[in-house]
Amino acid sequence: MVESTKPMPVENKEKPTKQQKKIARERWELGTPCLVFGEQWRDIVAEFIGTALFVFTSTGGVMAAATLGPPSAAFNVVVALAFGLSIATFVYATANISGGHLNPAVSLGFFCAMKMSFLKALVYILAQMWGAAFGSLLIRGALPGVVLSRFDYAVTKINVAGTLPGGEPFSQTLGQAILLEIVITFGLVFVILSTVKIPKDPKSMGANAPQAIGYAVLVGHLIGVSFTGPSMNPARTFGPALLSWYWTDHWVYWVGPMVGGGFAGILYKFVFITTKEKVRGAQLDQNQEKEDVV
Repeated sequence: MVESTKPMPVENKEKPTKQQKKIARERWELGTPCLVFGEQWRDIVAEFIGTALFVFTSTGGVMAAATLGPPSAAFNVVVALAFGLSIATFVYATANISGGHLNPAVSLGFFCAMKMSFLKALVYILAQMWGAAFGSLLIRGALPGVVLSRFDYAVTKINVAGTLPGGEPFSQTLGQAILLEIVITFGLVFVILSTVKIPKDPKSMGANAPQAIGYAVLVGHLIGVSFTGPSMNPARTFGPALLSWYWTDHWVYWVGPMVGGGFAGILYKFVFITTKEKVRGAQLDQNQEKEDVV
């Protein structure tokens, strides 16, 4: 008797199953309150603490440098370094706990990339906002009042009355400010989505990812310091604005970064994530669902 040489059918593992798609969609659309507030409360606390420390060190560094003299090219570099090094440091600190977002625009980007539920993204954003406010509150207790009143807690402001070295005046319009914030925040969130190994685990970051994130914030500030601050992070603007009660054009620092972050998430999801990576992500969602049931 001759054995058949007809190859056995091979299961196609290149497409997510209907069940995997359903689980991924449900976790993205709403999330599980018991999971978010019960098992993942440490993530929320980490976002609060990480954002507070980021705002404290970065804005504190800016005001410390500002006490040494008038704004200059060197001052702009110091500001860029303060924010770049601060965010890299505290992303490293919180990456293995919460994913190290520390920025509402980043959380929105993850939601738009369908790697975070709406509920968890919302809770993260609230934790980041109040963490930033707490960081500014710590600044209030740590620095002299005259410094705080002079520099308004390092709140972001649009440069509507700038002067070039030759004495020629210039003014940044709201439209230009929004576009600048959109572009530099898009660059930041795109770097994050490209380096955190999303297909394997939303919390699993590459060894050098926080450094790349710090560089993205640094170069964004090199461009934006003289024009919008910049923000690149609505929570970073919210904390100092709340303590200094400076709300002029505050909406710009929400619209610009959130549009940039959201667009980066959508682009990365539908253009740069391959079919194989989508399958791997769906399998992880299914495994997580089983763990939640157990």
